[in-house]
Amino acid sequence: MMTAEKHIPVEMRTLFGSYIMKMNEVPGRHVTKEDKAREQKLFEMVDDYIEQA
Repeated sequence: MMTAEKHIPVEMRTLFGSYIMKMNEVPGRHVTKEDKAREQKLFEMVDDYIEQA
């Protein structure tokens, strides 16, 4: 039995590029709340550093 292949229009492939079209998962989906909180603190620290400069 043959499986149906996913047909992607040429315009969509050229618009998004091969890297995006070959992705199998959403980036950041596996990130936990603790990781997001740590990342937010780092961004705030960088933002404060830029304001002081």
